[in-house]
Amino acid sequence: WSSAREEPFILVEVTIRGKDTLEESLEAMTAGELMDGENKIMCETCNAKKATVRRVCFGTLPNLLIVHLKRFDLDFQTFDTVKLNSRLAFPMRLDMRPYTKEGMDVAERRRERE
Repeated sequence: WSSAREEPFILVEVTIRGKDTLEESLEAMTAGELMDGENKIMCETCNAKKATVRRVCFGTLPNLLIVHLKRFDLDFQTFDTVKLNSRLAFPMRLDMRPYTKEGMDVAERRRERE
């Protein structure tokens, strides 16, 4: 079962804490989280709660994409806002296909065949 909601965008905010490259940040953003236990999602087809993976991915890419680096983060010990000054490497050419719905569907089918 899958459900999708597409929203137009030109700006993407990526987390940089613990990441070395833009690709790592995009992978983390699109990795998804398992919704299980009390967080199960109601399936509209079978009318039952099902464990599912909830994720963000790109449907249609815009002609211009602005990548915003999330350089401010919350320190949970002091509850202060901290500026992150770590380096994040950008490629000269960025292949966005692995982060699109189409690219994720291809990767998922490849994993199922293995």
